[in-house]
Amino acid sequence: MPEVTSYSQGTPSWIDLSTTDAERALAFYGALFGWENDPQPTGPDSFYYMQRRGGRAVCGMYQQMEDDTSQGIPSHWTTYITVDSADDAASRAEQAGGTVLAGPFDVFEAGRMAMLRDPEGAVFAVWQPKAHIGCEVKGDPGTLIWNEVMSNNPAQAGAFYGAVLGTEFTSAPMGYYLLRAGGSSVAGVLQITPEMHGAPPCWVVYFSVDDADAKTAQAQGLGATVLVAPWDVPGEGRVAVLQDPQGAVFNLFQPISGGTLLRPSS
Repeated sequence: MPEVTSYSQGTPSWIDLSTTDAERALAFYGALFGWENDPQPTGPDSFYYMQRRGGRAVCGMYQQMEDDTSQGIPSHWTTYITVDSADDAASRAEQAGGTVLAGPFDVFEAGRMAMLRDPEGAVFAVWQPKAHIGCEVKGDPGTLIWNEVMSNNPAQAGAFYGAVLGTEFTSAPMGYYLLRAGGSSVAGVLQITPEMHGAPPCWVVYFSVDDADAKTAQAQGLGATVLVAPWDVPGEGRVAVLQDPQGAVFNLFQPISGGTLLRPSS
């Protein structure tokens, strides 16, 4: 896929991993996806580990802060959504029943952000880009291809994100739902069902792969846990749900030609 140079309002544009063991996480994902580690100093003996493929930014990682670890917060991926104004988005989130967890604040010269929580408890970030637009490539093997919020009430989630981001909420085949911005599908909304064994409302990430079965086996060999073995999404591709050695959950997606739902937008 061509290099991405900008993202429209309401589009997921970046992800990063808060991990309890950055050294092991870097080794795991580097081996699995071929990421190149580009550590960026953030303070004395602290780094934001920018991950690249072919020199282009694909995601970030950082060592979880002791305060989070002591509270039992697990390793997790965070979805960042581009907005024209982080301050305005945070204000709209509060008005729509959400919670501002942190910010808005500037991240050096990279951009301005806020950490938010929707009314059901799903945490996400809004990102007002400056020097850093987010992922510089999406959809290629080993890069982000899709973001999705899991919800007990998809219609309520759709209304909240519409109020905060200006997205449209629409239904899709197989009981799935979509958030749309600028005429394109930018993220999914998945109904939490009893079969998901108490999965909480949260944002999840999908990484593109050429072969979901082979990549799942490789991840297992590297210490990952398979939560849901690869299965076919009719007309779209093959998906697996994994947990990295530190406990962060992520998805693999092997797209097929002609699929339309789980595709990146900019």
